[in-house]
Amino acid sequence: KTLELQREIYQVLNECPSFSTIKLGVPEDFSTHHMPRIIARFQQQHPKIHVEVKCDLARNLLADYDTKQLDMVLI
Repeated sequence: KTLELQREIYQVLNECPSFSTIKLGVPEDFSTHHMPRIIARFQQQHPKIHVEVKCDLARNLLADYDTKQLDMVLI
């Protein structure tokens, strides 16, 4: 499941090469276990793209996505 998620992240971000910073919302329980490894690998492959990660409750992340404060939310 983590590999599938990683592939989805890469696909979305590779389709949008104009990004220089990507604001990503992630639920706290997922972020502590999986995201450091995924983000590190992504940044090795895409050093010109900075990833900002916001950890919060899913409903708050979705609200931030709806108001364009986040580019992408993992739920």
